[in-house]
Amino acid sequence: MAGLNSMTHQNNNNKLRLALWALVLPPLFWSGNTVLGKFTVIHVPPLLLNTLRWGLAAVLFAPFSWAYVKRDWDILFKHRWHMLGFALTGAVGYNSFLYLGLRSTSIVNASLILATTPAVFGALTALLLRERITAWQWFGALISMLGVLQIALRGDWLALASLNVHLGDVYVFAGVLSYSLYTVFLRFVPRVHPFAFMQVFFTLGCLGTLLWLTMNVAFGGSVSIDVPWSAVAWQIGYMAIFASIAATFFWNFGVKYVGAIRAGYYINLIPVFTIIWAVFLVGETVKFYQMVGMLVVCFGLLLALIKK
Repeated sequence: MAGLNSMTHQNNNNKLRLALWALVLPPLFWSGNTVLGKFTVIHVPPLLLNTLRWGLAAVLFAPFSWAYVKRDWDILFKHRWHMLGFALTGAVGYNSFLYLGLRSTSIVNASLILATTPAVFGALTALLLRERITAWQWFGALISMLGVLQIALRGDWLALASLNVHLGDVYVFAGVLSYSLYTVFLRFVPRVHPFAFMQVFFTLGCLGTLLWLTMNVAFGGSVSIDVPWSAVAWQIGYMAIFASIAATFFWNFGVKYVGAIRAGYYINLIPVFTIIWAVFLVGETVKFYQMVGMLVVCFGLLLALIKK
């Protein structure tokens, strides 16, 4: 019995370590989504972009998930309202609000607002689930947020006084709140295969955004784009494959074993990876203020994860 307990404990530790590394990948993929989204929403209406993103994800993922969906359909249908809630917060709300916000706010403002995500995660977890958050976790979140501010403000902290608040900022924060709710309640995911959950999540996300898009068009919104589809196809493909399918898989896996609070600190890696994207894709050089900010973000993350 002692040997069995030891093996179980070791297995759990292995999954925990794997989850801690897996959570690095979603911010990497989402940083690309934020950068690409800022430029893509100039040409593609935000709600149309989100509909296409989740629709393509659902189609591409279906061959890998269909057998699991059929096997677990009774459980999924029993928890249909939970599944709808996950889709509305994690797919429809978060990404639609982010794309709507990026149309009228800057990446700097968006980065500053996204930096509040760990604090929002912690507050919602404490409020809704009565989970205790340690002083070290709050301190780690604060340090990490300061690192994001260092990057977003380009090392000029006086620039905070000249930042303007736009409607887009409200949209981005609504997205933060929406995804925070999704993550906090991931502990209540039905006991189904992860692929079955993801397939239904993608499909409901597409249908939910499509309904929102249809209502928007009925009230005078547009679905026209001002460039050829070939010019934005690869961006949408990236959003579907990496920012949707891959990021959702690794995020859900990580949150399952690490918890919503500690997973939230990884969000502040997004600006760090954005800099890395710029270096490799655009050929930019890393500035001193960026290096300082990246180190502070990583220090805050390690502090929050290690200290109890």
